[in-house]
Amino acid sequence: MIVEAQCGCKRGSAGCRRDTWLLMWVNKTRLPHVLPPSAYSSRTFFDREIDKIFAPGWHLVATNHELRRHGDFVTRDLWGTPVIVRRHDERLVAFVNVCAHRHARLVHEKCGSAERFRCRYHGWEYDGADGEVCVIPDASSFVPLGRKGGRERLKSLRVEMLGGLVFVSLENTGPSLREHLGEETSRMIERFFHADLRLVHAGEAEHPCNWKIPIENVLETYHVPFVHQNPLARHPEWFEVFSGKRSGDREIVHQLRERFTSYEDSLGAESRFYRAAMQLLHPAATTDYVHHHAFPNVVFGYTSIARFVQVIEPIDRASSRASIRLFFDFGHAAPTFLVRAVEPALRLVASRLIELVLREDAAVYVDVQRGMEASPHAGVLGCREERVHAFQAYVASACA
Repeated sequence: MIVEAQCGCKRGSAGCRRDTWLLMWVNKTRLPHVLPPSAYSSRTFFDREIDKIFAPGWHLVATNHELRRHGDFVTRDLWGTPVIVRRHDERLVAFVNVCAHRHARLVHEKCGSAERFRCRYHGWEYDGADGEVCVIPDASSFVPLGRKGGRERLKSLRVEMLGGLVFVSLENTGPSLREHLGEETSRMIERFFHADLRLVHAGEAEHPCNWKIPIENVLETYHVPFVHQNPLARHPEWFEVFSGKRSGDREIVHQLRERFTSYEDSLGAESRFYRAAMQLLHPAATTDYVHHHAFPNVVFGYTSIARFVQVIEPIDRASSRASIRLFFDFGHAAPTFLVRAVEPALRLVASRLIELVLREDAAVYVDVQRGMEASPHAGVLGCREERVHAFQAYVASACA
């Protein structure tokens, strides 16, 4: 599937002014709900997703902010496989987080800094550079010991950094990270998630629902006026642009591709205050906003000032984990006096807002999951939910 919305003006997208676009979706009529309700609760379907979609893929596990210095490490659990990722000098290394002695999880902290990893069960230690065992208590009882590079070492995994985002693959063969993501998504990550970003907020939450439910929620704006009822949600220059009530003369475009979908808009363009604030914080700022979903489970959005990246990971057939990181980008130059003065307030507002939106979204997930487990309906999608349709088509095709 490779389709995208086309501009309505005669010059085409390359020559368009940002204020001449009309709201348009790729599809003009309703669409079928591709996945049956059972795909959100079936053990068989869940196991197939892990086998066909997640096990062979690359997975976002950290940012350069978490692995900035020599020795810094993070641990993650990828559907049953515990993983360690560590910075060693200028390179990244990754291992399965399991001791080679008696199979205990080696490191239980979520993050930290260490030259070696020591198993708290029997004290075996492993070098943080290559995973070789370097200390074995009562070593004489283990004669003959395996040689360097032998089986008494941590299993290495492929790890790559793209922009400032760190990805791991559980398989030592297969496509590279760039091949997995596709060239367009890779270029976006390199451009918008560079190492100079300022980390504003990092959060993680578990949800009592299938992993596809949070993904589908962020792919459509149909729910916004009903789920997000707080005062900020009613502000016409911020949230009504997502509700679709104001088509106006604004760029609102969907792209539906084989490996991703995207939503493009001029967020807050009608607000003089917003435009002026953006210009003060970043002279080259525009009001452009892009929301990008890289199949299967990486979602990121960016404006000239703010960026976020969100990952939804399956835990079980009816439970999932969401992690999100929010960044500011004030350019590569040293921050101005104005930026230094207002940044603390901006951080607080941005963090509170994103936490509020995520909390309101999460409140409906349990009802959606419960409904999926009992629904007698086939389901239907409106044309404005076409990104959900494209995602479901991807999952169905991958698990066929």
